[in-house]
Amino acid sequence: MMETIVQWATILSPIIAVLLAWWTSRSSAKESARQIAVMQENTSKEVEHLQHLAEIQVETIAINLEMQTILNSLIAQQADEERKELKSIMDINQLTFRDLAIQEYEAKKPKRNLRYTMAYLQELKKLKAKLEIIKGRIDQ
Repeated sequence: MMETIVQWATILSPIIAVLLAWWTSRSSAKESARQIAVMQENTSKEVEHLQHLAEIQVETIAINLEMQTILNSLIAQQADEERKELKSIMDINQLTFRDLAIQEYEAKKPKRNLRYTMAYLQELKKLKAKLEIIKGRIDQ
């Protein structure tokens, strides 16, 4: 009787081991597939969040550029008005050579500021155009 039990145990143990290995690998494969699906879902959500963040950053930069453009347009307008006012004052007054030289130097100051501001505005406009291109690529 004991020999029969040992023989059956010897015959059944590899079969049980194979069945146990099959069951374990099957459940591991299912768990792996589930984890991969969850990771893919999380990755797509991260991509969406990053794209949204990029859109917000582009919009923020665009707003800042627009504010800088407006500010520098006003500065340029003010410099031009100052230059015109100084020119009209110089045309009216009869001053000494030294006074005229000082006033002429002061009159050129707004013009220099105007040139600087206009160049700065041009650069801001180029940056804004590049930003619009980037924004278009993000929206695609």
